[in-house]
Amino acid sequence: MLRLPPNPPHVRVPTEEEMRFGSRNARVAMSWREENCETCRGTKSFKMWAGTPLSSAVVEYECDCVEQMLLDRWLGVRGVPKNLRTRGFNDAAWISKDTRVSLGPWTKNTADMVHYRQGVVITGPQGSGKNLVASLMQREILSAGIEATHIEVSFFTSLVDDWRNEDIRRWYRRSVRERPVLFVTRIGVPQISLNEWGEARLAELFEYRLSNNMLTVIESAVGIPELIGRMPYLATSVGRFDHIEVKSPTPYPAMDITNAEQQHGIRRPVVMR
Repeated sequence: MLRLPPNPPHVRVPTEEEMRFGSRNARVAMSWREENCETCRGTKSFKMWAGTPLSSAVVEYECDCVEQMLLDRWLGVRGVPKNLRTRGFNDAAWISKDTRVSLGPWTKNTADMVHYRQGVVITGPQGSGKNLVASLMQREILSAGIEATHIEVSFFTSLVDDWRNEDIRRWYRRSVRERPVLFVTRIGVPQISLNEWGEARLAELFEYRLSNNMLTVIESAVGIPELIGRMPYLATSVGRFDHIEVKSPTPYPAMDITNAEQQHGIRRPVVMR
């Protein structure tokens, strides 16, 4: 029976403040018992792909339920969406070679890239795997011991609705605005919009981070010209951002993979990479 790599040593139990406010950012189990482990359901083992989903064998892994719970909470309060905490680099095999080449420096020289880059824009058509690429980048940065938070525009909307709450503003300053690396995703999705107050707060956030040379990663459903049209304050800086265009020979086959995993009895573990 195979074993998953241990969590990095800097993965710690989230603080009370992180759990109180960060759990709003992505679904995190607030109470937990080992027999309710989401990975193995208390059986202490689970089935998983040996390599690339749909094109590799299914193997059995030993489950460390406590490590799984800890990693799930730790990634969750940093905003990694629930469905992406179980997606790793084997899933990126569906993304084009050019995209994986663009992602390469972030996996080989992560600390240098964070230090020397002001921003990154990730674009691509719906279903291409933009959120997957953003998640993989974030976890590489977290693996390097650098704090990185992920927020979706829809979450930012709910956040500014509670702006009068000083506890929320304090958490926001510590865990979002001042984070060394910030991922802002789902910009330009038609169903998600910000009111004038929210747009002003988002502009303040970007302007603050750009002026302080803090790496900001934008995942956008629209191209760069339209992104600048929506956010004119980015016009003078986005030209200095790295651009990762996510292309897939076919749409990322998430539903096909999910259906195959149900047939094989696969329960995906939370993974760091």
